[in-house]
Amino acid sequence: MLECKEKTINRSNLEIFESAGMKGKPVHMYFLNSQEGYLFNYTTESQDQTAEQLNDPSFIPNTTDISTIYKTIDGGKNWAKVYTLKDYAFYDTAFCDGSSIYIKIINNKESLKNKILKFDFRTFQSTILAYNFERMGEFWAFNQKVYINSKNNGSNNIYSIDKDFRKLDSVRVNRVFKDRVTLLNQKPYVLTWDNEIYDIQNDEGVKIPSTDELACITKNGVESLIVVGKSSSSVTLYRYNVMTRHAQFLKEFDGYSIIQGLQSNEKVIYGFIGNIKGPFTEYDLFYSLDHGKTWQIQELKEKSYIRPVCLVGNILYIYSGGDKFQKIVFT
Repeated sequence: MLECKEKTINRSNLEIFESAGMKGKPVHMYFLNSQEGYLFNYTTESQDQTAEQLNDPSFIPNTTDISTIYKTIDGGKNWAKVYTLKDYAFYDTAFCDGSSIYIKIINNKESLKNKILKFDFRTFQSTILAYNFERMGEFWAFNQKVYINSKNNGSNNIYSIDKDFRKLDSVRVNRVFKDRVTLLNQKPYVLTWDNEIYDIQNDEGVKIPSTDELACITKNGVESLIVVGKSSSSVTLYRYNVMTRHAQFLKEFDGYSIIQGLQSNEKVIYGFIGNIKGPFTEYDLFYSLDHGKTWQIQELKEKSYIRPVCLVGNILYIYSGGDKFQKIVFT
């Protein structure tokens, strides 16, 4: 039993509100600014059934996955449909690059087939990468190319393609990625299942002095990463300097066993820490407003539903189930 959990802090900068206009399950959220944002939802629809089919317990109706992109211009209060794609479901692997977002899509009727959709925020037009990845992991972009970590025919590869999806190349890698790729000063880093920090560009892995299982990383300035380790009773934060390869202890949160959603920008570093409570997991928010020097815990109003999320400036939007959102303004 976890008994040393730190006291949470209740602040007035958190509100929960109802939204209108969207349908389906949101799997990814991205805000361009505090007012304009996009939700990537999907629904599964069944064909109309005859009375005979309804009375047949062995009948299984055909279903269709429908992915929909919704747009808000009032900070998430109201949403309007701007794009629809049939036969695919969105997946929460995505990144934004300028005026476009790249997001993973899955055809659930094809075994282990994944593709990438490019969606332009200005024109609402899309392009689909015409390549079926057997098992697609993370993807990212730098130097005018999109990179995809994927396993095909038993081989773990990094694929690279130009941003217009015209030319595809690949190189084999021996490491298996564990977390989302983080770009630090335009260089990609990721955690591997060997519990190391992997410099993808230089093909170098480094282990830091820690007995914890490394769980996630995010950028901190231009030379450092925030690295999170976890055990059965605590979550520990480190600052790792990629130039000196030195890891500095920052903070330990006692009484927590789960870490999710570590992210950062130039103003805020945040993540969710939690514990399993019966059939659910209950989360608190932790954050730093001074580049990791000090940390605070925020108690959420809805503690079980925390995905998807999006940080824009000093505002964090959290989808909390149904039509509810939590909005936190960091001050």
